[in-house]
Amino acid sequence: MLESAGKISEYIAEAREMGIAVLTPDVNESEDGFSVSGENIRFGLAAIKNVGRAFMKQLVAEREAGGKFTSLADFCERMYDKDLNRRAVESLIKAGAFDSLGYRRSQYMAVYESVIDAVADKRKKNVEGQLDLFGMGVAEVQDVQVTMPALPELPKRGVINKV
Repeated sequence: MLESAGKISEYIAEAREMGIAVLTPDVNESEDGFSVSGENIRFGLAAIKNVGRAFMKQLVAEREAGGKFTSLADFCERMYDKDLNRRAVESLIKAGAFDSLGYRRSQYMAVYESVIDAVADKRKKNVEGQLDLFGMGVAEVQDVQVTMPALPELPKRGVINKV
């Protein structure tokens, strides 16, 4: 693991001078540390502020076990029982880790809290549904659905580097 943000910046500058692109972190591609992606370097998840090492390892393990994440809601549902927290999701969004899923960071920022709340509510209803099942009532819980607002992109700034 790199020691400081200064060293990370130095390595990024050197890679760019050599014509090597440094790609943003990605929930579907990144490992815990920096990795090779084709002829480029992919930012590691461990370099994102507010994303703990345990959560990062669980994210990689979940992706390997369950396949790539298909949406923010899919990510939150699958990671909910794995130390998911709002600060980590916000930092992942700001770092561009969800960019490959097709929406703007501004859109993810506008909806991520309601997505997490919806997943929590769904889990609660699932537990209540299990209790209803034993009482012979049947509870059906819908998947989390998100409507993305039409928003311009956020300005890109340094939330990736972690000291």
